[in-house]
Amino acid sequence: MKKIYLLLLICAITLAGCSEGGKETAEEMEPAVTEEETAEPEKTVDDRDWSALYDGYIDVESLPALDVDLEKEYVCDDRTLIMEDSVDNDLEYTVYKRYRAIVSADFDGLMELVGGSGAYKIANENERKNFNEGLYMKEYDIHGLTAVSLDEIKEAGAGTKETLLSDIEECGLVSYAVVRADLSWKYNEAQLAAAPQLPEGRYIRYYLLGSAEKDAEVKICQTYWDDFL
Repeated sequence: MKKIYLLLLICAITLAGCSEGGKETAEEMEPAVTEEETAEPEKTVDDRDWSALYDGYIDVESLPALDVDLEKEYVCDDRTLIMEDSVDNDLEYTVYKRYRAIVSADFDGLMELVGGSGAYKIANENERKNFNEGLYMKEYDIHGLTAVSLDEIKEAGAGTKETLLSDIEECGLVSYAVVRADLSWKYNEAQLAAAPQLPEGRYIRYYLLGSAEKDAEVKICQTYWDDFL
């Protein structure tokens, strides 16, 4: 009887801990570690065939230049989006629009930008749920947005390439690219009191963008953490 009581107590504590800081958003969702990342590689990076990854990668350097006048500081109620950079192409602009939608509390607009797996869509939908519970970022500061070139992808480690290839195949993408976001964030008081998973500060996030059909609008399909590239 004592063992059963102890087990129930541990379960209750675990569930309570999981509820702290609100529901996990795409910003906080740590990518799962694949078997390929933990296993000893059979081949070196140089002698593996990565053509399945490279063939559909968008030539970011040849994308049409955008002439978009972005507000340096956008304020919506008690929330602020600071943009220190410009956007050079539609890929970078899509990532900017993601943060603009979150700060605007335009969660329908946010979800129009999102593709990918069901779990990734749920993580983005959690932005709405957390906001309705009074838990949100009071400030995003975007220091820079950069579309990552294919050359940089080629220089990445095998674990990164395996993860990208797996996500591309899962999402059925035929064309895709990665955008690097250098940003800082600050929580509102309620979110801080709820003990968020990550502290305030400056972070790097990588976004996989792509489309499942030729010439279709790109969607944001996955988020990766600082040390991804």
